[in-house]
Amino acid sequence: MSFTYPDSLNLGDTDKRKLDKAFNSIKEAILNRNAYFLFGAGMSAEADFPTGGELTNELLKSFLDPSGDSPPSDDILSNLVGKYPFEALVETYEKDQPRQRKDLTKILKTIFEKDVEIPKAHRDFASLCSIGARPNFRFIFTTNFDDLLDKSLGGQGEPVTGDQELYKIVANAYSQGKTPIIYLHGKLTGDYDYTITESDIFRTRTKPRMNLFRATLDEADAFVFVGYSLSDPDTKLVFMNFREELDELRRNYRNIYVVDSIQDSHSQASSSYQVGVELWASRGVTLVPIGAGPFFAHLKLMLEHDERRDTIEKLKEAYNISDEELLEQKIGKMKELFQFTRREDAIAFLLDAKRV
Repeated sequence: MSFTYPDSLNLGDTDKRKLDKAFNSIKEAILNRNAYFLFGAGMSAEADFPTGGELTNELLKSFLDPSGDSPPSDDILSNLVGKYPFEALVETYEKDQPRQRKDLTKILKTIFEKDVEIPKAHRDFASLCSIGARPNFRFIFTTNFDDLLDKSLGGQGEPVTGDQELYKIVANAYSQGKTPIIYLHGKLTGDYDYTITESDIFRTRTKPRMNLFRATLDEADAFVFVGYSLSDPDTKLVFMNFREELDELRRNYRNIYVVDSIQDSHSQASSSYQVGVELWASRGVTLVPIGAGPFFAHLKLMLEHDERRDTIEKLKEAYNISDEELLEQKIGKMKELFQFTRREDAIAFLLDAKRV
């Protein structure tokens, strides 16, 4: 099942085959419960939550112009964002008197704690968690502060925001058939419950949640970054702190992917893609140049197609029918006889009748 890539990328047949292979590898890893996803700010951009650079802009505006009367120009903000690390700028903001940590928390809450519609990308990802008889993911990781993953998974997810009794919470989630959502940076529940400044990062790099993340890198068949770019501070943080584990993944012929759409104009998209491919490849990562929405929509279609095919094979075996046309006739008769509105309901009835 091939994906239709944007014409602006000007992909050749070799590139398309490589990307289709990436989709298949991720799908197989999901089915084997050995795919892991790390979600960044780009995953939540559709819900108007800021990316790393946009968040830095918001904080810098407040830092440079507390009254809001003389906001700095976009050129000044762009220069500062490009010149200084995000975590260092945030720490400067936090320590600037009379500001305190609580003021930083307050501003962050106004940005991230808002009621928004759950984006389709989150809904499609949530559907991947439950295709099949059991949860498909052992852990889900995120560096975001928003609660879109919690909301999209509903009762299927268990948010893990701190390090205290981490493994007990994870074990309890498994016993209830839930998937732990590991918030690597915590959440904005208290002034020091989250990681955002330079000091925070150095203080938490050896914490249990980070050790759990490190352990998954040792065993993943596919590790997928969604919503990150090369300029993202969290991307730099991961490749700085976990370089050995990522190198080990590559040496063991396991796969690392980043899902990052090419936002440039039609005339520049192809060049941006080629540069991006090479930059990520130098880190042993395959770039999938589409947004989170179409990426998860396609993965969902692939998994549902496989599930339907498996179901048909079970029906064939249960009723000793090898001819698919005859099987479809039987399904149609059951649908008509019992007045089922959906073909899937007739199939479920037939399977249940054979206790399959």
